Amino acid sequence: MKKNWIPKLLRRSSLCLAVTLAVSPQMIEAKTKKILFLAGKKSHANGEHEFEAGCKLLAEALNASGLDVEAKVYHPGWPKDESIFKDVDACIVYADAGGRFGEKYAVLDKHVKNGMGIMFMHYGVHPTKDAGQKYYLPWLGGYMEDDYSVNPHWIADLKANKKLPIANGLPEKFPAYDEFYYNMRFADDCDCCGGAVTGVPSPDRMVRYINMWNEHGEKGFGKPQKLMWYKDTPTTDGGRGIGFVGGHYHRNWAIDDFRKMVLNAIVWTARGDVPKAGVPSKPITKEQLSAGLKKPIELPTAALYKQKPMKLPDLKKRKAAAAKKKAQKAKLVKTAKVEWSPKEAAQKVALEHFSTPEDKELEVTVWAKSPMLFNPTNMDIDHKGRVWVAEGVNYRRKAGRRPEGDRIVVLEDTNGDGTADSSHTFVQDKDLESPLGVAVFDNKIIVSQPPNMLVYTDVNRDLKFDPAVDKKEVLLTGFNARQHDHSLHSLTAGPDGKWYFNTGNCGAIFKDNSGKTFNMNGVYRGGGGTFYMDNNKLGGKASDDGFVWTSGFTVRMNPDGTDAEIVGHGYRNSYEQSVNSMGDIFQNDNDDFGGCRNSYVLEYGSAGFFTKNGQRTWRSVQRPGQPVARAHWRQDDPGTFDVGDVYGHGSPTGNVFYENGALGKNWEGSYLACEAARNTIFGYRPKAKGASFEMKSVNFLTSNVQGEYIGGDQTKRVSSNDQIEYQGVLFRPSDVSVGPDGAVYVTDWFDGRVGGHSTMDDSCSGAIYRIAPKGFKPNIPSIDLKTTAGQITALSSPAVNVRHLGFNGLRDNKEKSLAAVVALLDNPNRYIASRAIWLLPHLGAKGLAKCESLLKSTNSDERVVAYRALRRTGANMLAYAKSLAGDPSPAVRRDVALSLRHYSADETLPIFVTLAKAYDGKDKNYLESIGLGAENKEEAIWTGLKNELAVGPAASWSDSFARLTWRLWPVAAVSDLKQRAQSKELTQEQREFAVESLSFINDKSAALAVLDLANDKSLVKAESVYWLFERGTGTWASMGIKDELKKRGIYDPSKIVVNSMTVPEPPKSTKLPSVAEVMKLKGDAKKGAVTIQRCVMCHNINGVGPNYGPALKGWGSTQSREAIVKSILEPSADIAHGFKGKEVVLTNGKVVHGLVVAGDPLVVTSTGGVVQLVPKDRVKSAKWMSRSLMLSAEQLGLSGQDVADIASYMQQWK
Repeated sequence: MKKNWIPKLLRRSSLCLAVTLAVSPQMIEAKTKKILFLAGKKSHANGEHEFEAGCKLLAEALNASGLDVEAKVYHPGWPKDESIFKDVDACIVYADAGGRFGEKYAVLDKHVKNGMGIMFMHYGVHPTKDAGQKYYLPWLGGYMEDDYSVNPHWIADLKANKKLPIANGLPEKFPAYDEFYYNMRFADDCDCCGGAVTGVPSPDRMVRYINMWNEHGEKGFGKPQKLMWYKDTPTTDGGRGIGFVGGHYHRNWAIDDFRKMVLNAIVWTARGDVPKAGVPSKPITKEQLSAGLKKPIELPTAALYKQKPMKLPDLKKRKAAAAKKKAQKAKLVKTAKVEWSPKEAAQKVALEHFSTPEDKELEVTVWAKSPMLFNPTNMDIDHKGRVWVAEGVNYRRKAGRRPEGDRIVVLEDTNGDGTADSSHTFVQDKDLESPLGVAVFDNKIIVSQPPNMLVYTDVNRDLKFDPAVDKKEVLLTGFNARQHDHSLHSLTAGPDGKWYFNTGNCGAIFKDNSGKTFNMNGVYRGGGGTFYMDNNKLGGKASDDGFVWTSGFTVRMNPDGTDAEIVGHGYRNSYEQSVNSMGDIFQNDNDDFGGCRNSYVLEYGSAGFFTKNGQRTWRSVQRPGQPVARAHWRQDDPGTFDVGDVYGHGSPTGNVFYENGALGKNWEGSYLACEAARNTIFGYRPKAKGASFEMKSVNFLTSNVQGEYIGGDQTKRVSSNDQIEYQGVLFRPSDVSVGPDGAVYVTDWFDGRVGGHSTMDDSCSGAIYRIAPKGFKPNIPSIDLKTTAGQITALSSPAVNVRHLGFNGLRDNKEKSLAAVVALLDNPNRYIASRAIWLLPHLGAKGLAKCESLLKSTNSDERVVAYRALRRTGANMLAYAKSLAGDPSPAVRRDVALSLRHYSADETLPIFVTLAKAYDGKDKNYLESIGLGAENKEEAIWTGLKNELAVGPAASWSDSFARLTWRLWPVAAVSDLKQRAQSKELTQEQREFAVESLSFINDKSAALAVLDLANDKSLVKAESVYWLFERGTGTWASMGIKDELKKRGIYDPSKIVVNSMTVPEPPKSTKLPSVAEVMKLKGDAKKGAVTIQRCVMCHNINGVGPNYGPALKGWGSTQSREAIVKSILEPSADIAHGFKGKEVVLTNGKVVHGLVVAGDPLVVTSTGGVVQLVPKDRVKSAKWMSRSLMLSAEQLGLSGQDVADIASYMQQWK
């Protein structure tokens, strides 16, 4: 039996089932106007787009105005608890791109129709066109539209409409310098719409023309433009609406008239009475203006109104380009010349910082650097050695930095000296915004750009995309989300002639070119970006193939987009996959909670980020006491594959499987994986272990041997590159590839920050480093793809996608290729030899016979590859499966089990019996392969297995059959499992495992069985109650569990009282020494090992204490001593991801601090690991805390020397 991670909290009195009696919240008088500000995330430079600080400033002014208003601010983005909108009179949205609320606009619409006023400020008036037409026009009568509106920075004399209360207390006119958008798209017929504040643009007042400038801007010169507009919707029809384009510069809130104008508008929107003198507010000081900003800013001065005008842009070129666009299928920018260049000089990491610790015969050289390329996100290398790079200059918060769009660039070493000397743009396209994938197959370039997988065909092969000659097509579409890292990633070719690509957990609803629709379930909606598909509303819906898939997935398909199939799912944000010549898939996956991994992907398997139906994430089902590494990938749940090496914090990016080339035999069979947060490329030599692989890493390449990491989500951060002393931490590998010359190439993003959707390097520097033997001279073979010899050379190439060209040519020649392919089987490199096996079934009857003969090879690798090759051709596998079901190799049997997935239970049961007899009860992937092969026919397969393998009473089952039952979750097993849970013949661990097995069966009979087992006399009461609460908020939520709990007296909210549990405020002044002073003290690691035990109330220290706080073991070894000391002395300075606490205030006034898992009830874990369940209707508020849940060093009774000792211990505690 596996280790049970559920601490028996019920038996140890640690679990408090917390509820309170229903109490009506205090009623607010009807005349009080409730104002809710929704503040977006920070996206611009200091002092610009300061949405949170601006909203707080305005809210404070309203609350101090003396008016009967109550204003509060929610930040960032969309509220998780939508009850916040209850009784709100006006909602003010101050955020980028209309807030990017997606389907949540419908929630706003409901409230607006019920009378809530709505106001959008600055970038908030710029939604998508669809949202603008559907919501903004009915709400406020206008919105900002691409290619129609303009966004210059100019000096406006603001004139308020005296017919409206918004003008109360304002002068006739007053000046302001801002990014005042104009030429909005207004409703054609709207009797209740109009201008609230106008300004007249003119060339002499234009300080900056930026990305959206067009001919409408010039046409608007000299004409009053509505800079604030309104819709005075009748009370019976809904709420009032306001749009205001100002607010780019935070300093403008210190202009009294500017501030009053907006405060008046807010009160008017709420249908409040605006005083004749306007809404009063006190002058803003520099300190107040700078509150919440990264650094102080100055108050506005008259000098702002004396700025010189900018020269008017020449629109003739833009008009010509626009006319050309209309004749094209896609919006493109001419590729001949790129005028954009970064504001700062290019940089790179010096070679002296790099090392190859495992191989001193290798050297690192600079192959290319900026300005040959900028911000590389992904690369591919073609058969002529040209490197194709996707750029991300317009990355996330820097979107629009290059208005012409991002590029695919081509770099080449034309003279063979080992460095690139040529670089040019293949395509620059406004459609490209930080594309995260590029793949090249001869003259077809595949680019991953959500929502589409694009194919550019270079028809005339001149390496420059010309829309008049070349083609741009959408291969597939339906992928979330644009400008989001968790979206569509790179595509690579497999040894089977198929194409493979993956996406992160933003998900998709897409249709392949055979007409099959794939519904990728998942509830993730974080991180900004533009979501296109409502996959979060699928509710566990199956795809057309009959299976339920979750977001974060890998697709295998034909190059034309037909016959797509999901070969892995349940990821968080896997950046890339590598399919080696055996057909094994390896990948990495990103995580903010210390669960980054490198894994072998079991075909069709789930990595476990989402639950089975995609409706919950791992955090909501983490078992008490379960380590993050196992919880994050649900490794203790049925239905997940063995995820291999979970190495902790990081930011994994591109990867490649090295099989042959210049590095020598020592590296053949190595999986190389970029780790940007650790400034490293890991090297793995996967070793077969049962039905999986042993994954142990080394540092193949690193610029940070000392392991002091900076700039990641879970490491020390800086606010600019200038604060970084050791340049090696700026190496951020984004991709790694093998060239046709056999060398390894690495792209470097170069930045002081990785993760958090941000970048600090305004130079957009990028570089490509080459790793090869010392003195290496590149030799790229000339390949004639029209000849068999050339095709064999391509198939033998070290470069992954070059092999695909050889495969296609040899396959198309059928029998003519057979002799050359068979000869390749004798190649001493097992990977090259395996590439030949995949071709055999395509090469006529003799080729098929040769492949079938390899099923009897003494080499298990050959048997696996031959079996897979037959599967890929669509062969009937039943006869082959029957012959290999008893194979001595677990890897062969694993693939046999997986191949049974699409056959009926009657056809496959005898084969499953043979496979099950060989299960040792321990191999996770072997068990999972049986479960995946039996999917959608589990009941029949389990019943058949029971009849063959477990004919006696339930208590006599073998542990291996008990685990098979756990994985197959059959309803038919409910009675037997209940008997096992009650059996005194079994151990407590076996009984509890039976309860757990019942808990994964999605049927009411299983729920009722667990309810029966939760009685007072039960041997498994604690386990049963835990699973009832866990499943009662998940898959069993609709089965009446709550009512049954109350009826049976197991859980009655009316009889249980919540306990207040709060973390006391740290002392305002401390007697402890500063961080700098503690750093001067010499630490004693042995004493630290003892002193750290004071932290067991929140941290698990060597097996003692709850897993309430972040895992400490191993963390300190990745940190500087200063970072450890600071985290102890100043715990609120940098709170670990996933451990930010909430303050839950109940309707009876009690307060609970802790980590909150949303749901009904809320699950709140507090100091000591105490868990309380709080019904949602008893919660008055649940707000993020501004300080850490961790007690300060002084509160823990630590001295400065104690802190020094703990820091010394943590640095060597691994």
